[in-house]
Amino acid sequence: MTGLSCGLRLAEAGIKATIFDKGRSIGGRMATRVSPEGFEFDHGAQYFKAKDDDFQRVVEEVRCADAVSNWGDGSGDQHLVGTPRMNSFPAKLGEGLSVRQGINITQIYRDEDSWSVHTDDDVFDAENVVITIPAPQIPALIGMGHPLSERLSAVKMTPCITLMAAFSGGQSADRRDIGLSDEDLVWIANNSSKPGRTASDCWVAQASPLWSEARIDLPVKETGKEMLSMLCSKIGFDPLDVKYVEVHRWKYANVSEPLGEPLLKDLTNSLFLGGDWCLAPRVEAAWLSGRAIALAIINKGCPEV
Repeated sequence: MTGLSCGLRLAEAGIKATIFDKGRSIGGRMATRVSPEGFEFDHGAQYFKAKDDDFQRVVEEVRCADAVSNWGDGSGDQHLVGTPRMNSFPAKLGEGLSVRQGINITQIYRDEDSWSVHTDDDVFDAENVVITIPAPQIPALIGMGHPLSERLSAVKMTPCITLMAAFSGGQSADRRDIGLSDEDLVWIANNSSKPGRTASDCWVAQASPLWSEARIDLPVKETGKEMLSMLCSKIGFDPLDVKYVEVHRWKYANVSEPLGEPLLKDLTNSLFLGGDWCLAPRVEAAWLSGRAIALAIINKGCPEV
C-alpha cells in the first residue's frame, strides 16, 4: 500500500516511477489466498478504515468501481474490504502504474549521481529509490552500516501465524468474528461473510504475537493442527469436517513500536524509506507514509524514481 500510494501521487505529478514487487500479485499484507479447490481467504489484513480526507477520496473512487465494500455487522462501524477479494483494492489502485511482479531486489548501491538497483537477474538505474518493505528487512538492502539502519533499529514488528480452514455443511452463512485479545487466537472471522465472496464456510484465524513468535519456525503441519483445534473449539465445528486447511506465517505482520514519523530519507535526499511501520499498524498509515514520500520527491523536483 505504501508503494502504491507513493506511485499514484508521483504519477499525478507527472513523475515516472516503477514499482518492483517480489510477490506474484499486488497487495502485500492485503492478501488473498485462493486454493486449487476455489476456497478463498483474506489471510493478511482483515479490513481497513479511512479517516484521512485524501484516503477517503481514493476509497470512494475504488468503491464506485465495485472494488471496495463495507463489511457491515449492524453496528454502523466502518469495516472496509476489497471486493470480491481483499487484494482487489490494491489491484485497482495499481491499474495504470508500472508495476513489475515477481522481482526480488537483492542489493542497492549509490553511485556518483544515481542508484543501482540489483535484482536476481538484472540491474536498474534510478535517480531516487523508495523502499517500503518491513523495517527489519531494509538493512540487508542498504547495508548494516548505513546511518538509516540505526534509525530502523528503533522500530519493532511482531509476527502473526494465520490459519485458513474451509468446512463442509453450510454451517456459517452469517458474519461471525471474535476478538480474543487475551487468547492465543486474537482474531477469528468467517471470510465467506464478506461482500462479494462466493466460496462458503471459509474461516480465518490469526494467532497472537506471543503465540506466533514461539512457533514461527515450527513445521507448518504441526502448527496448523494446533490452530485448527483451537479454531474448532471456539466456533463449535468438528475438525473432521474440515475440507481444506493451510497456514501462512507472517514474520513481520504488525508494528508494535512505530518510528513516529511518516518517512526516513538519507543525506543525498534520494533514498526514502516508509511503510505502516512509520506510523501505526493500519492500512491507512501505510497510505499516509507513501503519500509523504511522494510529496518529498515532488518538492525537490526529481524527474524519475
